[in-house]
Amino acid sequence: MSIEIRTRNLRNGNKSLYLDIYENGKRRYETLNLYLVPEIDDDTKRQNKNAMAKAVAVKSERMLGIEAEAKPLTNKEIAASKTLLDAIDEYISEKEAAGNYSKSGIRNIKQMRHIMSRYMERNHLTSTRLLELDKKFVLGYVDFLRKGYLSESSCNNGEILAPSTQHMIQNIFNTFLKAIHRRGTIPSNPMDRLDSRERIAKPIVMRDA
Repeated sequence: MSIEIRTRNLRNGNKSLYLDIYENGKRRYETLNLYLVPEIDDDTKRQNKNAMAKAVAVKSERMLGIEAEAKPLTNKEIAASKTLLDAIDEYISEKEAAGNYSKSGIRNIKQMRHIMSRYMERNHLTSTRLLELDKKFVLGYVDFLRKGYLSESSCNNGEILAPSTQHMIQNIFNTFLKAIHRRGTIPSNPMDRLDSRERIAKPIVMRDA
């Protein structure tokens, strides 16, 4: 048996760790739910060191043939190591794999992810982990939706998003947060801490009499 720790590049610049296992002429891969982030300070260096230590520990267990006894990461450990953008990427992959989500629905989730990455880049928050999500973070994202993000589409290039689009993206992000909260990955949904004045209200559509 041979086992190697390998990395997979993610769209947000982080790297996911996985095991490349070759045994009896067959190759298989094991996702570890561990991530390496750009080392910009002591905290990120420490995070990467801990992630690699856990990966090496799992590799050693697999070499000893005790895969069945390996303990899965707790929800708290997942939230401490996984970045928000990594989690959104996995959420998108799950929806695509399920096969029961419309193409437009997937496209809208990807738009939410794209705008989130712009918000995080502007505010130097690209390494934000799930455990770090709080009211301040989501309030900043909602404010960015309102007046910080300029459309990059060919027909509306350079314009603020329409109120209906702002509301839709906010709801998609809230749905994502509800999903990972139900799984126990985060202890609470930080969007729940926003009052009605802080949220983007659904536009009122005026109809002709």
